[in-house]
Amino acid sequence: MGKALAQMVLNATNMSVLLNNLTTGVTYQVRVAAFTRAGMGPFSTESRLWMDPSALTPNPRSRSTTNTASAGSGVLREPWFALLLGTMALAVVGAFLAVIYLKKRQAAAKELGHIKGAYDT
Repeated sequence: MGKALAQMVLNATNMSVLLNNLTTGVTYQVRVAAFTRAGMGPFSTESRLWMDPSALTPNPRSRSTTNTASAGSGVLREPWFALLLGTMALAVVGAFLAVIYLKKRQAAAKELGHIKGAYDT
């Protein structure tokens, strides 16, 4: 007999359980027992679960992937990433416009530098 990998507490209305982090190609033995106010009941007969690699489907809630191309495309769909890109684009455009404004202001100051006003001496 192997070791107990998990103990779960469920209410009476649960009819299924999702087992996470199982290894493909491995056979697992599963037994369940009920625990009530009267104590723990007998274990069920052993069921064997084989994790068939060909029957796997990707988990849509999972964020970890081994494929770097799909990991990168997943980030592109995140709202925070779109907001970050938009903010960075606005900052670059704002900096560009500020440089143009300052250059024009400097050029105008050079052109008007030789003109003396009524209060200049």
